[in-house]
Amino acid sequence: MHLKQLYIFLLLIAQIALSQEPYHVSFGRKDGLPSLNIYHSLQDKNGYQWFASDLGVLKYDGYSFSLLSTEDGLADNENFSCFQDSKERIWFLAYNGKISFLLDNKIFNESNFTLLKNIQKNGYISRISENTRGEIIVIYSNGNVRILNFKKNSSTTLEGKQIILHYIQNNKDHYISPKGIYDDNINLIKSLPQKNLNGLVIIRSFLKNNILYFSHLNAIYTIKNNVCTKLFDVPVPETGIISLSIDKDNKIWIGTRNGVYVNDLNNLKPNFEIFFKENAISSVQRDFENRIWITTLDNGLYYIPNTTAKILKTNTNESLISTCLTKDEFGNLWCGTANDLFYKVDKSKDLKSFNAKSSIQSKNYIFQIYFSNENQYIIGKHAILIQGKKNKNIPFIGAKTIVEDEFGDLWIGANYLLKIPKKEIDKLSNYDLYSFDKRVILKERTNTLIRNDKTIWAGTNNGIYKIENNKPVYLSKNYPKTQTIISKLYFDKATNLLFVATNSNGLFVFQNDKLIQHFTKKDGLNSNILYSIKKGFRPNSLLISTNLGVNQITFSNGKFTFENLNKFIGIENLKVNDTEIIESNLFLASDDGLLHLNINSLQSSSIIPNLKIEEFLVNGKNIAMKPELSFRYSENDISINYTGLSFNSQKNITYFFKLGKQNEKWNTTKTRQINYQGLEPGDYEFQIYATNASGVKSKIEKIAFTIRKPFWKTYWFLAILFGVFGLAFFIIWKKRIHSLNQKFETERHQIEMERDKANLEKQMIELEQKALRMQMNPHFIFNALNTIKGYYSEGNDEKAGDYISKFSMLLRMLLENTEQTIPLGTEVKMLKLYVELTQIRYKNVFDYDISIDPKINLEDTAIPTLLLQPIVENAIIHGLAPKKEHGQLTISFTKNEKSLLCQVIDNGIGIKASLEKQKQRQHESKAISITKERLALIENDEATEVIFEITDNSGNSSGTKVIIQIPYKTIW
Repeated sequence: MHLKQLYIFLLLIAQIALSQEPYHVSFGRKDGLPSLNIYHSLQDKNGYQWFASDLGVLKYDGYSFSLLSTEDGLADNENFSCFQDSKERIWFLAYNGKISFLLDNKIFNESNFTLLKNIQKNGYISRISENTRGEIIVIYSNGNVRILNFKKNSSTTLEGKQIILHYIQNNKDHYISPKGIYDDNINLIKSLPQKNLNGLVIIRSFLKNNILYFSHLNAIYTIKNNVCTKLFDVPVPETGIISLSIDKDNKIWIGTRNGVYVNDLNNLKPNFEIFFKENAISSVQRDFENRIWITTLDNGLYYIPNTTAKILKTNTNESLISTCLTKDEFGNLWCGTANDLFYKVDKSKDLKSFNAKSSIQSKNYIFQIYFSNENQYIIGKHAILIQGKKNKNIPFIGAKTIVEDEFGDLWIGANYLLKIPKKEIDKLSNYDLYSFDKRVILKERTNTLIRNDKTIWAGTNNGIYKIENNKPVYLSKNYPKTQTIISKLYFDKATNLLFVATNSNGLFVFQNDKLIQHFTKKDGLNSNILYSIKKGFRPNSLLISTNLGVNQITFSNGKFTFENLNKFIGIENLKVNDTEIIESNLFLASDDGLLHLNINSLQSSSIIPNLKIEEFLVNGKNIAMKPELSFRYSENDISINYTGLSFNSQKNITYFFKLGKQNEKWNTTKTRQINYQGLEPGDYEFQIYATNASGVKSKIEKIAFTIRKPFWKTYWFLAILFGVFGLAFFIIWKKRIHSLNQKFETERHQIEMERDKANLEKQMIELEQKALRMQMNPHFIFNALNTIKGYYSEGNDEKAGDYISKFSMLLRMLLENTEQTIPLGTEVKMLKLYVELTQIRYKNVFDYDISIDPKINLEDTAIPTLLLQPIVENAIIHGLAPKKEHGQLTISFTKNEKSLLCQVIDNGIGIKASLEKQKQRQHESKAISITKERLALIENDEATEVIFEITDNSGNSSGTKVIIQIPYKTIW
């Protein structure tokens, strides 16, 4: 019991004063600074930032720092000031008393520029400026002045006047010394009040609206119309002021060795805001976007994107690292942290601190601060704390959210979803959670709860549940994309919309338990990792906290629009855990602290970003840009480097570009280099503009250039070449005509002889084929006569007569078809007669079948006469006749693309067995050789491949297959 009492919430007795500091971006070594000792800052006319340091001069383009040092030509590495004149020379003042300047990317110093030689002889240089005539004013610490005239390449020296400062007022040159104000001719115009300015030393000055502001000791003065006025004292030591600047809101920023003091010049009563108290502020500079740059000694750079955005701190200068925000009914802000504490910030900015330390473990991370009718509940990682009539600290691991229903029961989201009567809350423990299932409504890790009337929605690690009458309904069941870790829920009663924030999958919107929208980064969200949803500062709007800043979503009539608030606040990549709006104040909880700003300051910047084309590279070589650029045809690999200058956009700049002639459509990129390789000869115009984070466009920058044609493609060269070739052609043509006329008769005679020779060769081929055919006919007739003779020898006159009848028909067809080719139909008829004649001789020895492809026209298709007869004869006599079993002969004709495929297949004894019969080998050889010779002549005549294949199947079962493929031809 004593242990629990020891950890009950204790309100700190002391009330803490709340301080504020502008939200800023810090630049240090991790960002590319070689040194943290920065003396001065300058923005040049192109928009680049320059910083003088003890290790050189830094140039910053919004993306990265580049360093200039003595190796590049600086007079010394340690430089304490920068200045740019009207000719865009940037001057650097070194601590060794020497000066140098940069012009067109080249540094000039006493070694390479005559006018700067011996300039140090007059003493230590304290400041540099430019007069109305464009001359450079060099002021030395001893009060002497040297005036550099670049037009005349000469200089003059003013001595003995103890000049401290030069400035221009009303377009006239003025000088200040301890005695007074001098004109351009060093005539005293006005004496200074010695009472206040005795021993005048001006470290920094600032000119605005023709008013000169300067510091002396610890006071701020002005000079207007040659009248010197003291404005106010600054509560710092007499040597404490080291820089001055005035912002767009007419506030003066006074850099001291103990922070920067800011006072409103519209109200000259000293009412200072003090920022960066632990830093020596060496300079404060306002850039062209009206943002503030602060340089420090030993702590690098600070960039303030929005002077109205403040980080709230304790009086010990500690940031409120905040995890969640809630407002109570009195308009007070409550802020949870990650280290046991939570805070109350009232309307007067008074701060009270509370301790939420757990008895289980230290560093109690606060997830939620919740107000019910009676109590305040602080939900921590290791404990639940209750403040009300009785304060309680309940050790409990894993709780993340809580809500009270209409009956006063508490719903707690933890490893499970629990429902506990309020009066039993002090009995809650992790042991109870696993011991009594009656309190467990849902066995899911629950991260967020919201309630509307009698309905409770629970966001879990596996999607969304809707709970009515203690019964959970899994809304994500039919929507797999929503079955993810839910971080926050928000219900809009007027539209009946349920907004669901996830930790990796963007934003879902339900209406009447149905998913109607899913938004991700491509739809306008800064990120898909969302932490919080709160009511926005516009009607029908919500604030969405992400790991990359804040979005505001507006919804009306089924339309949803997203707006990136980062560009207004200046928090491009800030992780925002939660938001809260109290009256006109917007609060942002982040790991960097608790931010606060006025909603009315969230205005889009209309300042046009600067765009600078930095390099134009041709085949890798940097080319000076000028109005007319022309390159050889081989110089056609072009690279263009550029930078959009908008520091407030924090690298969120989009570039639009196009190259005339190649394409007319605007292309977009985030990179800062465009490459064109292998451009064709022609005239080109490269155009580019940039848009900043607010969508404001820069001016369009253009570069026109020409890639010349090679000389052999130019018109003059082609004209000359055409003339030369024309003349040469005419001369050659005349000679050639004469020669051709002489040879014409000889060539004509030779052509006729070659034609006659070709005809003769063709006739020879036809005669050879005919001879081969005639060799086969006697062979066939001799076999037939032997058959008839056999019948008569056997006394079988009837068979002999029948055979003679069919043989005479076949013989007549042979005599009638003496051409080289005959119709396939005729060839088939002759084959049938031959096979039937053979069947008479070999009775019941075999059957035959002739198959013809339906695509073949028998009367139009041409085939060499008796091409298959020797093959069929061999198949019958040497394959089927010796076979003991009944045989089968198959003859087929198939049209195959541009060829005629002929096949003769038998299931006889096969070639190998047939060859063993010595008496038959010579006959078979002759038939096959004659057929091969005929096919060779056909192949030679047609210049087309002819296929002749014999396959012996006796090794497998039996028989022989002969394939002949010849070109497909018609008889006509």
